[in-house]
Amino acid sequence: MLARPNELYNLLRILRPDVFYSFKEFGLRFCQPRESYFGVDWTGSSNARELHLMLERGIMIRRLKSEVLKELPAKRRQKIVVSTDPHTMRKIAQILKRIKNWDEKIKETGQKGDGML
Repeated sequence: MLARPNELYNLLRILRPDVFYSFKEFGLRFCQPRESYFGVDWTGSSNARELHLMLERGIMIRRLKSEVLKELPAKRRQKIVVSTDPHTMRKIAQILKRIKNWDEKIKETGQKGDGML
């Protein structure tokens, strides 16, 4: 699932229009709205336990692999090497170097980084 309650609303509206029929009502209950310079900020979270229980009991279905498909083979993990052209590799190396320099600068100054590149 996604990170914030406001990001769930459209999916919940599709799955259960009988329960989630108004974003404003949903937002007031679960998104801890705040007035901001640009209008209402719906990115907060409130009543998370209630939302979790509502999702768990009325919408989500969660099953273990062992309960559903016993004939599936065990998980297999493998590394797949993808080759690319030298020009792209140079670009990737430059980006990684800039990130490393940025990270070192942040550690030196003790600042929090807001923008990476």
